[in-house]
Amino acid sequence: MLATESEFIAFLKRIRGDYQAGNRIYQRHSLPEYTALEQIDDGESAKATFVTLALVPYHMRWEVGEMKKTTGRTGLWQVALNLWRQHHWAFDIPGLIDGERENRLRKLFSRLEIMDDYDAEWWWVTANTLYREFDSDPLEIITQSDGDAVEAAGLVRAHDFPGLADETTTPLWLRIIHEKFEALDRTAGLALPLDPTLIDVFNKLGGTQFDSIDRDDRRTVRYYWRIIARKHGIQPISVDAALRVLGVYWGQGGRAYASDVIEELRNGE
Repeated sequence: MLATESEFIAFLKRIRGDYQAGNRIYQRHSLPEYTALEQIDDGESAKATFVTLALVPYHMRWEVGEMKKTTGRTGLWQVALNLWRQHHWAFDIPGLIDGERENRLRKLFSRLEIMDDYDAEWWWVTANTLYREFDSDPLEIITQSDGDAVEAAGLVRAHDFPGLADETTTPLWLRIIHEKFEALDRTAGLALPLDPTLIDVFNKLGGTQFDSIDRDDRRTVRYYWRIIARKHGIQPISVDAALRVLGVYWGQGGRAYASDVIEELRNGE
């Protein structure tokens, strides 16, 4: 599809503009995490708790070489939304910790196909850290960081947040916070939340064959993005969601939209 670096940069800028304006494919499709958030009527702190805990099980299943499914009835975000509605106690951090409900959480997660054996423990540890260090409120991380994205990322990684404090989930979490809760400073310092969805998009757009399971391939893609960001002044976090929508809905309009944009750019439109 994309033949040159300059074409790739122009493509990124075009889809970023469409995403921010809610045009074309971005009028029809939204990321599953945002669709789930729209169905929660509680306050900002409660919504942030939902997003934060729901992201904890979002990780690679190395035994099968796949990231967890995020869309559809059995996808992570719909499962998390069902938990919110049917087992709200799992998101009630003070009640979860004070009530010593770890075993109850383990039993609940053991019945959910999308959850791995250690997800309940990671969820519990994350809730415990929020309870003891951040007044049971994920947005307190942002407050303690003075709204600075780089400081917030460092604070997450300095605490016991399994499943959240890694090179993919931390910037992914901060992108959601930045777009849906509070505009953050220094977002240019955040890396691209690189996962199989994005690597697959890069392969489709660029005709490459990077393997999301291969550590060297992931390192190569990250290095390329650092160069692109520095050379062209594009913040990775500003194009993450736009690219991710293409990946999630590639067969439902993503490919056609990408092809149209590339044709328009080549025609000087």
